[in-house]
Amino acid sequence: MESDKFNDYIGKPFIAFSILSTLLVWCFFTYFLTAFVPTESMPWMYVLSGFTATPLAGVYCIASFMFWLVVKEQREAKLNA
Repeated sequence: MESDKFNDYIGKPFIAFSILSTLLVWCFFTYFLTAFVPTESMPWMYVLSGFTATPLAGVYCIASFMFWLVVKEQREAKLNA
């Protein structure tokens, strides 16, 4: 059976950290983007800025996973060299 590098290198603590940091990034972008929503209603400001912040937080999440996979792969390569 072929091993899955993501599950081998990335453990549950990192996944939990990544999800929490992604939620924090989403909250930050939601708050930041409220100034750019063209409406007077505060609930709609947060709804629309939250929808806009979702893809930004998703890109952050994918980038953080890619970064840690590369870092772990480089460390593994140094140990085997």
